[in-house]
Amino acid sequence: MTDLPTLDPARPVRLLVVDFTAAGDGTATGELKSSILFGLDDMPIMQVSAAADRLAYGFPNDAPELRHAACFEDLLAQLDWFAPTIILARPTAEHEHLWLLALALRARFDAPLLVWIMDDWLSVMEDAAQSTVFEESLTKVLRSTGSGLSICDEMSAAFGDRFGVSFTAIANGIDPTGEFSRFSARMSDPDEPFVFRYAGALAHNMGVDTLETVAHAVHRLRRAGLNVCFELKTRGFWLEKEGARFRGLEGVQATESNLARAPYLSWLSEADCNLICYNFSDDTQRYVRYSLANKLPELLGVGAPVLGIGPANLPTLARIRDLGAGFHLSNPRPDAIERCLQDIVEQRSRLKDVAERGRHIAEVRFNLEDVRTRFRQALLKALGDHSPAGEHAIPQLVSAAAGFDRSVLPIDLETIAQAVPPLRAPGRIDSPPSLRATHRSGDQIADEQGPPRPTTGEASRFGVGDGAPLTRPEDRPATVPVSLPVPPRSTAGLPLRIDRSGNRPRPWLAPLVSAATAFSTSARERARSAGLIGAAASTSTPGDTAAYQSAPDTQISALGGGGIEAHEGGGLTVRRQGAAPVDHAEIRPMLTNTVSAIRLDITDVRGKAEITANGEMLASIMRPGIVEVSFRQPRPLDRILVRCLNSMEAKVDIGSITYLESVQL
Repeated sequence: MTDLPTLDPARPVRLLVVDFTAAGDGTATGELKSSILFGLDDMPIMQVSAAADRLAYGFPNDAPELRHAACFEDLLAQLDWFAPTIILARPTAEHEHLWLLALALRARFDAPLLVWIMDDWLSVMEDAAQSTVFEESLTKVLRSTGSGLSICDEMSAAFGDRFGVSFTAIANGIDPTGEFSRFSARMSDPDEPFVFRYAGALAHNMGVDTLETVAHAVHRLRRAGLNVCFELKTRGFWLEKEGARFRGLEGVQATESNLARAPYLSWLSEADCNLICYNFSDDTQRYVRYSLANKLPELLGVGAPVLGIGPANLPTLARIRDLGAGFHLSNPRPDAIERCLQDIVEQRSRLKDVAERGRHIAEVRFNLEDVRTRFRQALLKALGDHSPAGEHAIPQLVSAAAGFDRSVLPIDLETIAQAVPPLRAPGRIDSPPSLRATHRSGDQIADEQGPPRPTTGEASRFGVGDGAPLTRPEDRPATVPVSLPVPPRSTAGLPLRIDRSGNRPRPWLAPLVSAATAFSTSARERARSAGLIGAAASTSTPGDTAAYQSAPDTQISALGGGGIEAHEGGGLTVRRQGAAPVDHAEIRPMLTNTVSAIRLDITDVRGKAEITANGEMLASIMRPGIVEVSFRQPRPLDRILVRCLNSMEAKVDIGSITYLESVQL
C-alpha cells in the first residue's frame, strides 16, 4: 500500500480520533473504525475514547483493542507529543465531554475538526434545549471545516441540506483478498436443522421488537414440525435487559457472547441465513432513517444468505432490495414474517446461488480499499481547506461551546485550548509507550472456529434461552498445579519491535509524562544497534536499564472452575468451566528482581480474557497478538491472574510470558 500523501512536508498527516467507542472494541462503530484505521498502516493515528469515569487513549493501527486509561495531565502530555494535524470527532448526546474536548483540542493545535455522524441521534434527543445547543455547535464546526463524514449517501444528502456543507459517506467494507478470502457460499444441508442467526444489540430503537417476532415465529414453526432454529448472540448488557423476551421459546437460543473476530465471522458463515432486523416503530425509523448497517458487508462477505426485515425506506433494506443482495421483508405482521421464514427454509436448495450473489456484491460494492481511499481523500480535503485560526482559535472555541456544561471536563476549556509550543522533535524515539501490541493477520488466524452448529439432537434442547451450554462441561479438580516451561531468553535490550510488515518504527508513540526517564547513552545505543525501536530505563539504580529475561521458575494453578493445559515448549491454555466471573488461573513467577514490564504472546482467544497482576488490570484481550505492558515504576511481581469472560466456552492460549527485569549493564 502506498504512503498517504501529505500537503506540507513540514506538517505531516497525524490523525487524532475522538470517539467514545474504541477501535476494535467489538461494537459496530468500534469494528468499523478498526477496519478502516488499521489499514492506514503508515499514518500516525491516536484515539481518545471513554473508559468508565475516565478517558483512555490508544493507537488503533499499532495496538488494536488495547487502551490506556490516563489522568487528564498524562493524556494532554500524550496529545502534545503526538501533535495531531487533523482531528476526527464522532459526537454523541451521551458524551458531551468528548465533544468539548475535541473543540478545545482544535484550538490547542489549530487543526481542522472533521465531524463524523453515523445516525440521526439529534432527532431523537429528549431534551430539546440540549438538541438545539448541539445542532448550533455542529453547524459552526462543520461550516468552519467545510465538510463532514456520514455513514451512507442518504445521510450525506439529508445532512448536506441540513448543515450547508458537503458530506462524504464512509461505511464499513470487506477485504476480499484478506480475511474474507477463506469464505465461500456453501450448500445448506437438508439433514441438519436450518439455522437463522443474529449477532448484535437488542436496542429498543433498533430491532429488538422484530427479533422477538422472529423468535415467536420460529417457535411456532418448530411446533408445526419444521426443523428450524434461531440463535442470537449479544452483549451481556443487552441479554440482561432484553433476554427474557426469548426465554422458553422452542428452537430459540439467546446467549451472551464476545467472540474474537475470526470465530465470529466463522460463526456467521456457518449459518443457513443471517438476519438484519429493524423495528417498524416511528422511533426506530426516525433514528436509523439515514443509517446503513455496519454488519451488512460482513454478512454478505461470509457467504451465507441475508434476510433483512424492516421498513422498506431504510437504507439497509433499500440496499438489499436494490442490489439484489438477499431476501427482504417489509411487512410487520407476525404471520407474514412466519411465512417468509418458512419459504426460505423450504427453498434451502437454491440458497447457495443467493449467497454467491451476495458475496460478489460485497466484493464489488463494499470493497474496504475503496472505503479507505475515500477516507484518505476526505482527510486531505479537510487539511487542504483549513485556514489557521491563530488568535481567533479561542474565540471560536467559546462560540462553539456556548450552552454546554463545561464542568464535565476536569480542566477549564480555555486552559486546554492554550496553544503549546511545538516539541523539538514530536514523536522522537526516546521511550516506548506504556502499552503496545500487535494484531495477527486474517491469514494467521484463518483456522479459528466459532461455536459449532447445533446437531439434530442438540436442536431439540434449545429453548432455555438463558445461555446454558448444549453440552455439560467436563468436571475438573479445583487446583491443578503444573510447571510452565521457561520461554527462550531474549538477547540484547528491550525487543519493542512492532511485529508488522517491515518492522517500521512508530516514532509518534509517546511515553507517559510520569514514566518518561532519561536514558543512558550506552543503553540507547545498545538498543539501536540491536535493531530495536525503543528502550526503557529503570529508576532503581542510576545507569541501570531494562532488558528482557525469561521467567526462571513459574508455577500455574487452576482457580474458580478453570481448566489448565500446559504446552510443550512453553505457554499454557486457560479454559472457562463455569459462568461465574471469577479468576480461572494463577501464574506465580519466582522472580528475584523487580519487574518493569510483562510481555504476553496471545496465540488464541475465544470470548474475552482479562489479565491482572498484583490487583491491577494489565490488559483486556479479545484477539490474538503480542501484548506488552510496562509499569511506571519497577515493582515486585507476586502473581498474575487470568480470567475468561463472556462465554461458557471461553479460553485463552498464552504462547509465552516474559518479564522485563532490572539488570545492571
